[in-house]
Amino acid sequence: MQLSEWLEKLHFEIIHLSRNPPKNARFKTYRWDVANKILDPRALDVDYIINLAGAGISDHRWTTSYKKELYNSRVESTRFLATQCKRHGRSYKGIIAISAIGYYGMDSGQQPVTEESMPGKDFFGHLVDDWEKETRQLGTLGCPLTVLRLGMVLSDRGGALEKLKTPVKWGLGSYLGTGRQWVSWIHMQDVCRLVTHALDHKLMGTYNAVSPNPVTNAELTNALAKQLNKAIRMPAVPSFVLRVALGEMARVLYGGSKVSSEKIEKSGFAFSFPTIEMALDDLLGNWS
Repeated sequence: MQLSEWLEKLHFEIIHLSRNPPKNARFKTYRWDVANKILDPRALDVDYIINLAGAGISDHRWTTSYKKELYNSRVESTRFLATQCKRHGRSYKGIIAISAIGYYGMDSGQQPVTEESMPGKDFFGHLVDDWEKETRQLGTLGCPLTVLRLGMVLSDRGGALEKLKTPVKWGLGSYLGTGRQWVSWIHMQDVCRLVTHALDHKLMGTYNAVSPNPVTNAELTNALAKQLNKAIRMPAVPSFVLRVALGEMARVLYGGSKVSSEKIEKSGFAFSFPTIEMALDDLLGNWS
């Protein structure tokens, strides 16, 4: 929604897709249902397409059925969208496809990774690799295709930051695992600006959408505590406790990737919030 509001301020007309279009939606919404192969063709009479489809990675425990939902909501939906766009036959000015730094796996270690690095060999790596393979079909439509591999998005409207902030706010914050694992993050406003940068400059190819200054889990936790005027007194949460509580998904928390933003910066993009301190001050400066 924040991206739609951002684009609306720039005088774009916004169209959404939904399995159950609400009657009083703020933005014009057409129906699409991947499982039943339904897509209102009016939704494809546009100049630009931004594909954000995908069930939330951390919304549920990774059961066999939810892993299937994670896969289908990305891979199958993108395949269906590409097929429908080809059949529709319209010429587009540009396509933005959101991906994830999970491409590098849930834990790529301490060495920096770039867009040229190999995909991870775990579930997350295979999922995003397959997702991007389907995304490349959108690149056959004859217009610029930009793939943005998002890091952890920090927003003042819930999401990751709300989950991180709450225990710290109540004096229950602590490091996860060793605390040395890398967190590659990005402010939501910079995500919005990256999308318009890619459209304006007709960028083609894959770009890491992360700030130029990744932090460790311990650094992020300390920065949150400082911003909220709290102290970190709780002991670190051992990785085995995370595994018991969350199962396979726990590797997202006690693993991590140090992801490079060099390529997108070389395209001329300048981050509004390059450091975690600047981002947290903007998002939490008036917390209550």
